[in-house]
Amino acid sequence: MNQDFEIENGELIKYHGNDEDVIIPEGVTEIGVTAFSRCKMISVNIPHSVTAIGDCAFYECQNLISVKIPDSVTSIGDYAFYKCKSLISAEIPHGVLSLGTHVFSKCESLVSVNLSDTVQSIETYAFSKCTSLVSVKIPESVSYIGEYAFSDCTGLKSVTIGKGVQCIRNGAFAWCESLVSVTIPDSVTSIGERAFYECISLPSVIIPESVTCIEQHTFEYCTSLTSVSLPDSVTEIKADAFYNCEKLKHAPLMLVDGKMLYEPEGRNYITDNVRYSNIKHLVLKHHYSMEMKESIKSNLILQIFALGLDEEGALEYIIKDFYNIFPVLIDMDDPELLRKIISTDKCITKENIDMLIAYAICEKKYELQLILTDYKQRKNWYEDIDEIGNKFKL
Repeated sequence: MNQDFEIENGELIKYHGNDEDVIIPEGVTEIGVTAFSRCKMISVNIPHSVTAIGDCAFYECQNLISVKIPDSVTSIGDYAFYKCKSLISAEIPHGVLSLGTHVFSKCESLVSVNLSDTVQSIETYAFSKCTSLVSVKIPESVSYIGEYAFSDCTGLKSVTIGKGVQCIRNGAFAWCESLVSVTIPDSVTSIGERAFYECISLPSVIIPESVTCIEQHTFEYCTSLTSVSLPDSVTEIKADAFYNCEKLKHAPLMLVDGKMLYEPEGRNYITDNVRYSNIKHLVLKHHYSMEMKESIKSNLILQIFALGLDEEGALEYIIKDFYNIFPVLIDMDDPELLRKIISTDKCITKENIDMLIAYAICEKKYELQLILTDYKQRKNWYEDIDEIGNKFKL
């Protein structure tokens, strides 16, 4: 009934009806701001005369299950379908150039979205918290993905990014905890901070040669990440880019697909007096004479040894300065590294074994203590230790 529609100069200002199935009259050219906000309809038919859907047009229409947007529409405003919790699918027609901020945000039932090959940008929070969304294919027409555009899409498993995308902005796929596959094309030159923050299921990622910098926190808390392919074009990795990626070796050193990386200034264990150039020479060139804070230097050398990058040279340094290196080794709490050092039979001796066991006990590193105790038994280095916890303290 036309009296349900408030229309002025072709713009549908407000819908006043209560129908479950709404048919917008022919001749309407624009659905205005908040025109259907919080309405109870289940479906809506938009005629081909409509060219624009305004901001918040269907804001919080929580019963809306389906909507067909005609090809005549070239503009969809911010928050247009925000919190339409029952909306199952969305098809973006040809002619729409941009998806506004929060346009489908919090559409919790949205399973699929079909983006036309005319869309050029996906704005901030466009699909944030669409928790039922499983896969996304970004067309080649899109040049950038806005900040937090797909953040908190907890059901999202795969993302294919089109070859036109140049920029993935901050937090674009943050907290996508089910994400297991992402394809980043070589058109991408910039990946923003926290772009894949806490994607806890992501096992691997290939960074294209077009990228020169990994921003801070980009892959932080990607706890399943075991493989990262980094091209030679990457010359800078900013603070905490791979922090708490527990299956990658780092602290502060990290080996990724055979390429040695170093954490930048700003990590809590790299102080102002530790120069980038010194770290580079020690890590990449194995120049162990470089002067830097002893705890950082010891950490780097222990990891070089652990990763088998320069076992002979690193071991020589470890043996020479084992007294100072051992506290760092205990602090790293890496049982496999301790076993590797023990297996050399060059650092642990009958003279120092009791002191090392005592220090492990003092630091409450009981697994390391057991490894040392077992080694002592295998070596038949039996000797009573009085007050073992107080006999030696490094």
